[in-house]
Amino acid sequence: MMNPDQDGNKKKSKRRRDSSTTAAVGRTGRRTHEQGHHHDQQQIEEEETKQQQDQQLKEEQQQRDELDKLLVERPKRPLSAYNLFFQEERKRFKEERQKELQQQPQDSTSQHHDQLHPSEPASPSTTAAAPASGKVIFASMGKAIAAKWNVIDAATKQHFEALARDEKERHQKAMTEWRQLAASKNLVIPKRPKAKSKKQLEKEAAAAAAVAAEQEALETASTPSFPQRPSKEQQPPQ
Repeated sequence: MMNPDQDGNKKKSKRRRDSSTTAAVGRTGRRTHEQGHHHDQQQIEEEETKQQQDQQLKEEQQQRDELDKLLVERPKRPLSAYNLFFQEERKRFKEERQKELQQQPQDSTSQHHDQLHPSEPASPSTTAAAPASGKVIFASMGKAIAAKWNVIDAATKQHFEALARDEKERHQKAMTEWRQLAASKNLVIPKRPKAKSKKQLEKEAAAAAAVAAEQEALETASTPSFPQRPSKEQQPPQ
């Protein structure tokens, strides 16, 4: 029979084991809860980072679209005095050319063909010669306008130079407003590439030719050369 002291010690040991088990279960539960909370927090941070990246990409794309639109609306460069003169002369030339074509009498043979056969198209032999192509007409027109510019009087040239100055002032004002618009939208305008000089173009062409010649020399050197067999006429008699 168990004495009271042994029974008490046994109960105390059981209570200690139960409390240890409860504490262990509690610690495990807390660790599991903390791990789950940490995982959830990590997922939230990843989603927030992704949203920030998407928003940044969206804003960058909007800026690129705004910049493209702004570059399209960039004021065109002002015309020079000669350009303005050329523009006016070309307009006058086209009007005179149109009047000449309208007033040009139709070929008599073509008229006779139309009267006899109104429903049939005239053959090339019965029609007038085809007019010159647009490129030929424009080239001759350009030469004529350039020659006329070289011999115009001083008053006419001063008139077009004054128009060119007004054109330049309007362009400067438009460019100022355009740059202010870009600044208000925080857009950085890319610089236009400088035009290459004639000397630089010649230098690049010479360098490209040298590279091509060197490449051709390397290909020729790497190609094996085989001795040619003598023809029947060149073979010595046996």
